[in-house]
Amino acid sequence: MPTSYPFSTYLRVVCEEGALETSYRFVGDGPPENILTCYPKAGSPEDLVVPSQDPYWAECRYFVDCVSGKADPTLLHVETARDGLQTALAAKESLQRGGERVILT
Repeated sequence: MPTSYPFSTYLRVVCEEGALETSYRFVGDGPPENILTCYPKAGSPEDLVVPSQDPYWAECRYFVDCVSGKADPTLLHVETARDGLQTALAAKESLQRGGERVILT
């Protein structure tokens, strides 16, 4: 890829009660351009505020803080990680079943 081509990521999660879309574009050496939009089942879409920081740097910083005992214990809970994994696995199962609804328990 040419160096002028930005690194970008995109994620869309569609559920029965609404949808979320997020995108990051890394252009040059500055912070990423990031957008997070919530699409509720009823009402208008809402752009949510996302901190303008490199998420990979923040993830590494949090890891270092955990190892050194300086991490904020309220930032990430094991339950949050479990819920994220459960959601991702349900999405994968839904795709394998041709878009069939998967109930989270």
